[in-house]
Amino acid sequence: APVQKICLITDPDVAVLREERRKNVSSNIFDDFLTSLKVGDYVVHADHGIAKFLGLDQKTVDDVTKEYLKLGYAENDKLFIPIDQADKVNKYIGSEELMPKLTRLGSAEWNTITSKVKKETQRIAKELL
Repeated sequence: APVQKICLITDPDVAVLREERRKNVSSNIFDDFLTSLKVGDYVVHADHGIAKFLGLDQKTVDDVTKEYLKLGYAENDKLFIPIDQADKVNKYIGSEELMPKLTRLGSAEWNTITSKVKKETQRIAKELL
């Protein structure tokens, strides 16, 4: 009788493969993002709003040295984002002529803006339906 070979792939195996692929794709996208950033570019942090990219900075916290994105906000505030959390940062896309207003850290300003945008988006979506 011929020998039959069976390969069994379980859900956890598939999940691991998907996660590895996602990490590779995410890593490539992130590398492209980092290499495209120039000091002085406007960026948007999902939680903190519009800032200027001030460069990469190494900091040591609890004897662990990591690389951080250094972001500049209104009133000369600075925020350091660990590289592993940089997926919350995107390049600002807007008019070349009009410079965006930097967000003030710790204010309700960014939450107000995002709330208005969500409401307007929902209104437009309802109109389209």
